[in-house]
Formats: sequence, structure tokens, C-alpha cells
Amino acid sequence: MTATTITPLSPTTGRSALRTLAGIEARRTWRGAALWIGLPLSLFFGWNTREVDWSGGNYSALVLLFVPLAGAAFVAGVRSAGKDVRADVPPLGEDAALGDRERSLARLLGLAPFLIVTIVGTAVIEIAIRIEGGIRIGDDPGRTDSAVHTLPELLQPAGLVVVAATAGVAAGRRFRHRLPIIALGVIVTFMNTGGYWVFQWVPMTYVTLVQTQPIEEYAGPRSTDPATFPAGWLLHRPDQYNGNWRHVTVDQLLAGGHVVYFIGLATLFLAAIVRGRDGRRLVLLACGVIATGLLIQLVATDFAFTIRGTSPGQVYD
Repeated sequence: MTATTITPLSPTTGRSALRTLAGIEARRTWRGAALWIGLPLSLFFGWNTREVDWSGGNYSALVLLFVPLAGAAFVAGVRSAGKDVRADVPPLGEDAALGDRERSLARLLGLAPFLIVTIVGTAVIEIAIRIEGGIRIGDDPGRTDSAVHTLPELLQPAGLVVVAATAGVAAGRRFRHRLPIIALGVIVTFMNTGGYWVFQWVPMTYVTLVQTQPIEEYAGPRSTDPATFPAGWLLHRPDQYNGNWRHVTVDQLLAGGHVVYFIGLATLFLAAIVRGRDGRRLVLLACGVIATGLLIQLVATDFAFTIRGTSPGQVYD
């Protein structure tokens, strides 16, 4: 038997191979079923929310529109990364052009089409909103019909998709049996569409995957004369779900902190992909970023840890 010497790839060759695999995976993503199932579901969800007539209903739907797309990104990540750790396939050989970690990173980069679609979709939606003159928030006498989303809110859909994609690749690399993980991803997706409002209470809103705006704070009992509220306040009238007046606001700092939290989560899942010494360093970085995001949100809510308002939604006073 003749001995075979395995020559390791040079850094330049390794990066080239990683880019090549990432390009192949990106083309597969464009052609794959996950993207073209998630996108129509997001469009369908958006179409069904166009006639929402409660105060801030259409405004709050921005990030919700991209939950099905994020769920599809998770499923695609699990399926893509799982190619190298299937239960019926032996592990990669030592002479593989790319190691397991590099392959997983390439699979993650190959999910870029989901992020591209999300960024373009967010931009198109917001441009259309601004062309139309804005969205309604509040009820008379405290109402505006010209509300537009702030920058932190516009970054939330992209952050959600990045978290979902990295989580999918991390799970696909970790578990050989993909079906239960995919089923879990589908369940979480449905919970964060129709049941998203369950997670909008403090402190749950700090760590939820879907954080919506505007925020509602208790303003006064039903008997209060709305003319006595400060001028410029946006108000939500008493209704069948809550018998009190509510002050409606858009909290940019809260949304910004949630975006930072998303960055920390994505970094944590990236650490699960990378592993080893670099992975441990990423875990420390992720913990710091997550803590920063949570602290920003706590500052935005004056460190509210309990539900002290009296209306459904993100309530604190």
C-alpha cells in the first residue's frame, strides 16, 4: 500500500473554495423551495393585514410580514448545514477540500438571498408608505395619519432573518435528525405570527423574536375627558379589549436595543457553528452584545420588569 500525503490548503485557496461553495449554495437558495414558500406566505400575510383598522395595526405589521420568510430561512439553514452531518452519511474525510466549519460558514453565506429579499422588501414597503403619506396611529382626538417607521424598526426584519438563518445552520450542524428541528422551527414561526401578541408584555418583549411598535401606556380611566391629556399625545380609545384610555408612542430606543439583542443572538449561533477556541471567544462577545441590547431596552422602559399598565400590548408605566 502506498502512503498518501495530504497537503493542507493554503489560506488563499481555502478562502476561494469557501467563496465558491457559498456561491453554489446561494444559487441553490434562489432556486430552492424554502425561499419561494416563505416569500408568498409573507406576501399573503401582508395582504391580509392591509385592512386592519385598529389604532397602529398597520404600523405594527412591518416586522410581522417577514416572520414566514424568517421561518423559511431557518428551515433552509437546517437543510443546508445538515448535508454534512446526515445520519445515513459518514463524516467528512480528512482530505476534504473544506473542513466541517468552513462548509457550515459557506452554507450560512449561501442563505444571503433571504437577507437580500428582506432588505429589498422592507425598502419597498417603507417607500410605498412614505409615498402614501404615512400610516395611522391613534384615535381622535389624539391621532396622526402620517406616521412612518424609524430606522431601528426598519432594521428589525433583517435582524430577525439573520438570527433565523444562523440558528438554522447551527441546528443543522449540531443535529443529525433534521425533521424534528424543522418541525420546531415551523411551530415557532406560527407562534410568532398569529400569536405574536402573547410575547409583547414586559419583560417578555425584551427577548421576543417579534417586537412590535407602537407602545401603549395606561393614560387614564374610561371616564377621563381626552381634552385633559397633554397636547400632542397619540391616544387609543377605550374598546372591548380594554376599558381605559392609552397613550400611544413609538420607542426608537427600545427598537434599537432589540436590534442589538438580535446581533448578539446571531453571534451566539455563529459561535455554535464555529466552535473551538474561536467559538468560545464569540460566545463571550455574544453575551456582551446581548447584555448591551437588554440594557438599552431596560433604559428605554425605565427598567420595567413587571406589567404595570392595564392594556394588552407592550405596556409599562
